[in-house]
Amino acid sequence: MSAFANAFSGPQSDGMPYCTNKAVPAAENDLYNFQPSVPPGKDPVEVLYGEAIVAIVVLTAAGSIQSQTTFIVLQTDLGGGNWIDVAWITWTGTTGSATFVLSGGAHGANAFQQDRATGTAPNPTSGSRQFPLGGRIRFVGKSSINATAQASSSSSSSAGGPSISCTIRHKLLGLR
Repeated sequence: MSAFANAFSGPQSDGMPYCTNKAVPAAENDLYNFQPSVPPGKDPVEVLYGEAIVAIVVLTAAGSIQSQTTFIVLQTDLGGGNWIDVAWITWTGTTGSATFVLSGGAHGANAFQQDRATGTAPNPTSGSRQFPLGGRIRFVGKSSINATAQASSSSSSSAGGPSISCTIRHKLLGLR
């Protein structure tokens, strides 16, 4: 038995928070939210040359939701504000939560046109494109909620009404 077998520091944490329990808006927008209780992140996240990214996305439904569609998109740009979709997911759950992984970057060759207009859901409902990351990344999202009869609102941005919240942790990865 090792002399250090009882020297356990507790659960390990990795990655940086991008957003924590952020209500996904009714119009597509950046999901970043600064949390004073955790180390500050940066929006958009700067990406060093030759990196990849992995992110864990947790979506949670709250309130009386009849139906809903929420999408989250990981995007990159080269600093000019021309954001390109890297990876995306869509969720239609009405109760509980769902966990997704978004990843992108690393080696790859590809040619494609950015064809998703802001505010429109990605098609197919989940996917990614293989290409190196640009100089920055961000996460955007949109939620369209149809509330049940007893709920007073049909927008995810209403205070106290039905909503979809999002928590994202990301980690930039060096290429090996």
